[in-house]
Amino acid sequence: MNGDFSHFIFPAIILIIAIARMMGRARQASSGRPPVSRPASRPPAESEAERQRRFLEAVGLPPGSQIPPQVSPRTGANPAPLQPINPHWLAASGGCAGLRRELRRHQEARHLKHRAGVS
Repeated sequence: MNGDFSHFIFPAIILIIAIARMMGRARQASSGRPPVSRPASRPPAESEAERQRRFLEAVGLPPGSQIPPQVSPRTGANPAPLQPINPHWLAASGGCAGLRRELRRHQEARHLKHRAGVS
């Protein structure tokens, strides 16, 4: 029974929405006046200097301060490429188990130093 009822919910919702839209259109047509459309209001045109002044005020710079110069893109050499990772060092250290062992030894040594009061 539950499966049969769920098939009717979606079409019923669509039908209710369609009826509500038709009623809204019919009410609008019977009123006799066209829908009101407001033109998009634009803020008054302002100069670039005025926009920058307002921005500098918003970020907290005093009104008479100089505008910082624009940043130019880098024109130097590219940074040195990273060296490729050689996975053989992992196998030489005993794999992941070897790394875990080293980490555990390091943590134990720090713990013992801390308990002994050595920094």
